Formats: sequence, C-alpha cells, structure tokens
Amino acid sequence: MNQKMHLRTWFQLAAGMVFLLTVLVPIGVVLRDLPPSAASGVAEGQVDLQALDNPHQQIKQLQASYFYYFPLITKDFCPVWPCLIFSDDFSNPASGWPHESVWGDKDEERKYIIGYYPGPWNLSGKYFMRIAHARRVVASPAFHAPSDYIIEADIQFCDDAYLASAGLVFGASDNLRQFYMFSLAYNNKDHWCAVRKYDLDGGGSPYLRPGDWSSCGAKPEYEVNHLKVERIGTSIKVYLNGNEIWSGTEGSYTGERRVGFIHDKYEIGYTGAYFDDFKLWKVHPDGSTSEVMTQADLEPEILVWDEGAE
Repeated sequence: MNQKMHLRTWFQLAAGMVFLLTVLVPIGVVLRDLPPSAASGVAEGQVDLQALDNPHQQIKQLQASYFYYFPLITKDFCPVWPCLIFSDDFSNPASGWPHESVWGDKDEERKYIIGYYPGPWNLSGKYFMRIAHARRVVASPAFHAPSDYIIEADIQFCDDAYLASAGLVFGASDNLRQFYMFSLAYNNKDHWCAVRKYDLDGGGSPYLRPGDWSSCGAKPEYEVNHLKVERIGTSIKVYLNGNEIWSGTEGSYTGERRVGFIHDKYEIGYTGAYFDDFKLWKVHPDGSTSEVMTQADLEPEILVWDEGAE
C-alpha cells in the first residue's frame, strides 16, 4: 500500500511540474525598467553628456514593460505574431543609437548633428538629425534585424524641408554601404515617396519606386508622418500613414542585416528631422530567440557621404 501511495504521489508531482512548465510558465514575469533618470542619476529632462561621449553604449530595450520567460519554453515564444522585439521612444540617450556632432564655423564645412546633443533644435524624447550642404547621413543601432521583419517610426521635419528627405533604412550591411531606403521628400508644397537600393561600392543605386512628385498621402512637411516597411524574404512592402503605397521584390540584401534612419539634403542649405517611436517586429517564429540580440562585433554606426557620390 505504501509503495502504491509513493508512486501516486510521485505521479502527481510530475504531472504538476508538467502543468507548471507548459501552461503557467508562459505567462511570464512582467519586469519594469527604471526610468532613465533613476537609472543614471541624471535629472529628468536633462541629457547625460558623459554617456553621449561613449560611442559604445549597450543596447537596451525601452518598452515600459516586457516579458521574460523561463528557459524551457523561451525559444521563439511570443503570445502574438508579428512579435514586437524592440521598441524605442528615445527617452534614453543610451538606448544604443549612434550620436555624433560635426559642426564647424565655416559655411563650406561638412556639418551634421546626429542623436541627442542638446541645442536649439533638439527636443527631449526625439532622435535628431540635422545636416548641411548636400549631404546624406545614415544612422544604425548595434544589432541585426531578423530575416523577416517589420520596422516603423514617426518622422517630422523641423528645419527647411525643401529638396530634403528622411526615412527608414533596412537590409543594410554592417558598414552601411549597401542598403535599401524608404524615404519621404518635399519640394515646396509637393512631396514624393521613394524606395531605393544603394550600393556605395560601385554597384549602382537604382530606384525601386521612383520619386516623381506625385502625391503618396503625406501630411504637410512639418507634421508627423508614420513610415513602415515590411520585409519578408525578397518581398518589400512600404506604408505611409497606414496606407500601402508600393510593393515589389528585390533579393540583393536578405537575411539578418542592419536597420536604421536616413536623412539627406539635395542642395546647399540646411535641413533637420526628428525620429520617434521606432519599432522592430519579428514576422513569424523561426526557431531563434524572440529578442533583439546585440552582435558582439557590431557597434552603433554612422555613414556620411556627399550628394552625387554614389
């Protein structure tokens, strides 16, 4: 009798463990990040300049709350697909995006400001890019996107938007010399949306969706526009303010590659743009982790080149 009781007890314990690991554990534990001011000792609304001077900041996921799952079932677990794996509201200057300022006194000098450096144009909680004199700038955080993914962000011009554009970069190489872009540009009251493949190593930079100054549904130049790119295999779909405006296929840059922002000016003059609420979604499970992983040999990256150099 005692032996049967022991067997029954062990069976009940085993069944309980299976239940915990397969039903209750996926609920996870909600953890909340300390606000940037509490984590760094910097007063709210101020910028930690010492942190900005370190270009090798670690990536931090900036969702207000997020889930951690126990190892047995963590692999590629997400309660809903597509799965949000990285979100940045740019309230923390150390979130992993690059920041750099090159702004001389001479008018002909190459000038750009990227990131969180304080100044008359900068706003708290925004990623800021300002350039001068026919320049193009790409900025990318220190991680690869999954093979199939969605990226999106809010973009708003804050300086002269005439013959200037801003947008999303995807499918980028580690040195940012090969990538796709989806950008929005203005020309007085007109605007265009373009999708372009860049190869700055001599392979050409053809337009996949040419910008022909026909309306693509953008808001006025100083209002917020929401840009979104869906990349699955060789398929590309781009959306502006919730509306699909182009789809096609292009297979040159596939797999796990960089993403980021682009801002440029096509002629002499100044322009600036704010970027906010960046999100990266994994489209479907593929057996890998559901979190963004910082690459050991990857760092936040900036690429600057002159208009026409491609």
